[in-house]
Amino acid sequence: MPKSSFRLPLQSLVLAAGLFVAGGALAHVALVASTPAADSHVSSVDQLELTFDGALVPGASSITLSRVNRDQTLTPVDDVRLTHSNGNRTLRAVPAKALPQGDYQVDWRVVGGDDHPMAGRYRFMVH
Repeated sequence: MPKSSFRLPLQSLVLAAGLFVAGGALAHVALVASTPAADSHVSSVDQLELTFDGALVPGASSITLSRVNRDQTLTPVDDVRLTHSNGNRTLRAVPAKALPQGDYQVDWRVVGGDDHPMAGRYRFMVH
């Protein structure tokens, strides 16, 4: 078989593999909004809402809310209820008690429809 007759099937295979990989990379979910927002200063917090650009797998998604101590160590906030809304695009965390004044860190870990975990963190202040 001439060399050129292998070229078209090989190019098609490489193109198909590239599209498959690119499509998977585009399917990762990303955080698009949060309340309270990153680096914000708020007077009170009843709940946290993190909204993503795609649906999340409910049992595989979590939020950890922690108070940031003066020495920058973290103390997790106990008894935070987690729910999903907005077609599983929004994670809502509701602390059982009002948050006292201080600095807080939100650590999130979610899994989207592509089964790839994504994680992030941000801080805000209650004053």
